[in-house]
Amino acid sequence: MLYPVKPNRFDELPALQPPQADELGDELDRYLSMDVEATKDVLGWWYEKRKNFPTLYRMALDYLTIPATSTDVERVFSRGRFLLPYVRNRLSADSTRALICLGQWSLMGLIHDEDVLAVAKLPEVEDPEQEAEDIEMPDGYDDILGVLSDM
Repeated sequence: MLYPVKPNRFDELPALQPPQADELGDELDRYLSMDVEATKDVLGWWYEKRKNFPTLYRMALDYLTIPATSTDVERVFSRGRFLLPYVRNRLSADSTRALICLGQWSLMGLIHDEDVLAVAKLPEVEDPEQEAEDIEMPDGYDDILGVLSDM
């Protein structure tokens, strides 16, 4: 009795490799040159075309399966939700951005807690134009810029 031969998983490894830049370009060019097809099932359409557009198919699945929500954007992300509760909703966009970056950079080890505490203890600057003249920063205070540009 002969049993059907199952395909070897390792035979398909080349198909699992990331696409080369020219392959993706060819795939995108082929997709863009197609006539527009009306469909009510977009995911089904991409599923049918998955052999012709394997990379775009994976990208389409990632994009099209993002859950829709009517929740305020700042509450979707946990850091933003804790940072912007109803009682702190008057922070400027710059302050919010700075606080979120500060929290993320702190978690990544790019800045140290003792540096944040030292800056927090500095006296308030009443006149923003005098800020650069009144505070002398130590050497290396902007080392984070080099780290961020390398990321």
